[in-house]
Parts: sequence; structure tokens; C-alpha cells
Amino acid sequence: MSDEEIIKKIKNIHPQFQDITPKIKEVVYKPDKHLAGKSKIYRDKAKPRRIKIFTFIKKIRLNQQIEFEKILRVSVDSQGNIIKTVFSK
Repeated sequence: MSDEEIIKKIKNIHPQFQDITPKIKEVVYKPDKHLAGKSKIYRDKAKPRRIKIFTFIKKIRLNQQIEFEKILRVSVDSQGNIIKTVFSK
């Protein structure tokens, strides 16, 4: 699944971020060496996981002096499935 399709999927779920372009960060999680050393089965099956984190930041102004940011972070696996969503209040 391409980044554009994932962004479209996220924006359908969270329409308040329609006009925001996200920052995209890719993280690779390697298998835990401690667990891999103890279990041959785990060592043979363990593969690095690639996860993309999409961060949407929207600035909101309440009064002329008060401004704050709403932040939406969505973690997506390599197949395009949403793993985790974190949303600021």
C-alpha cells in the first residue's frame, strides 16, 4: 500500500486533519537478541519489522494570544494496517 493511500485512509478516519500534510518517519524494529539467543525457533522466524509513523500537526488558535497544537500520530505496518493511533486532546 502506498503512502498516499495510507494518508487518504487516515484522513477518512480523522477528517479534522484533511488539510494537513503529515511527516513520515520509517522505523525498523529488530528482533530482541536476548530472546533470539534462548530460542532457536524464535531466532529462525524472527525478522525485522518496518513501521511507518505518520505525524499530523495542526495549529489551532483559540484567542489572539492562545495557540496550541493538535497532534495525531499513526503507526502503520508494512502491509498498510494501522497498528496504533495516538491523538492529543
